[in-house]
Amino acid sequence: VRTFLHASTGGVYGCRSRPFHESDPHNPLDLYSLTKAQAELAVQSAPGAFSKIILRYFFPYGPGTPNPIPSYIQRAVTGATIPIPEGGGPHFNPIHIDDAVEATVRALDLQGEHILNIAGTAITTFREIAQQAAQLVGRTAEIEEVPLAVTIPYYRADFVAATEQMAELLHFRPKISLATGIGELVGASANVVVAPDKSGS
Repeated sequence: VRTFLHASTGGVYGCRSRPFHESDPHNPLDLYSLTKAQAELAVQSAPGAFSKIILRYFFPYGPGTPNPIPSYIQRAVTGATIPIPEGGGPHFNPIHIDDAVEATVRALDLQGEHILNIAGTAITTFREIAQQAAQLVGRTAEIEEVPLAVTIPYYRADFVAATEQMAELLHFRPKISLATGIGELVGASANVVVAPDKSGS
């Protein structure tokens, strides 16, 4: 084995009001993130002269991905009520699954031990995503604010990744803008073609 790459999650950090850097300590808020944090420690302590790469993904999204973004977009497109944490939900910087895959492939060429956040460059909220999706099909998003006390812990504060290390070590910046990614999911949900965004936002 020359390289071991562990697919971790930004959830190992917990959540807070300022961006997370790779040097920040673990503070997992659920069992899934706890197991990812423990796996990181196992990788780092494993004996052997091979490269150890840990990638912490932040909300990879796209068709078929198991996170809330496709669900919120589908609700926005169909006019269903969209339950969102009060205040619009946490700020976060999701990355399109195609960009996440490219970053992962690039990371396989790294030598030594590295931890990298894998995230997008655009910071958004669940409310903004739902509103953009609804607008693309001529609707108004039917948003129902949910008290923070009954939302999952990760939605009670921001969840933003610092991406300087990703850019520097992988020589990579995400290519698919958030607007284009939302348009793709809207098209998949509504069976319509949404023109790609050219703004780079």
